[in-house]
Amino acid sequence: MNPNAGNYSPDELSVLLFELVETVNNTRRENLAALLGEIERLTECIGTELHFDQSVLEQAKTRYRQEFSFLDRVNPFNKERQVAHERHVAPVSDEVKQDRKIMTRCCELLEWARNASQPIEWRTNWHGGIAGVYNEFTGQAEWRETWHTGIAGVYHPDLQQVEWREQWKHGVAGVFNPVTRDIEWRESWHGGVAGAFNPKLQIVEWRESWHHGTCGIYNPLTEVVEWKSSWKGGIAGAWCPRKKAVQWHEAWQHGVACIYFDGSSYRSSGSYYGEED
Repeated sequence: MNPNAGNYSPDELSVLLFELVETVNNTRRENLAALLGEIERLTECIGTELHFDQSVLEQAKTRYRQEFSFLDRVNPFNKERQVAHERHVAPVSDEVKQDRKIMTRCCELLEWARNASQPIEWRTNWHGGIAGVYNEFTGQAEWRETWHTGIAGVYHPDLQQVEWREQWKHGVAGVFNPVTRDIEWRESWHGGVAGAFNPKLQIVEWRESWHHGTCGIYNPLTEVVEWKSSWKGGIAGAWCPRKKAVQWHEAWQHGVACIYFDGSSYRSSGSYYGEED
């Protein structure tokens, strides 16, 4: 058995996890990768404690079964058996249950942090819109989902906040125009819509597509916006500096969105196909 096992109670592990969650929530997205090791170590620690408590529980159950026969264990009027179970088995069983809950939460935190620290994070939403936006002021990503409704969010650097719009069974898109310092919005009934700022032309380019999700990503090498659509499905794109190409992700009857690091800052893309009546 691991000599480090049995050092923490479930309450102590819960406190450690809470403190780590607070640290993660207050860490800017670009710095999350540095916390992965700490989250992994806590996950291993919780796993060790869970394995230890499970072993102690099995030993307690074995002694309990040896001390009381099957008939004694099922006899609801056997007070001695009840006292023994409540004193020696139930407390350890409760610790194991708490360990498992803490382990689940820690694994979820680890998975979330791993996804968020990747250069590209993709997300989908069945029969609904989804959008993710990086808030440069807080350093956090904001995600929203809607049912049968298109949604889009855009960070406004002058206001230091994310502005949101949504519309029932519409594709919705917004793009901040650094020339006018305003956000341009568009909607498309039963269809996708997307916009992308072209720094070479100094304009926002737009496209709509009936019953298609659509997306446009500026390619800094070719200096043009690359466009792609998906029939009755959402689509999102991301510029990958390492591969020096635009990567695409689409999903039938889903809204699709992503947040990606383009080499200098975090960008967003995504689309919803608008559905039909």
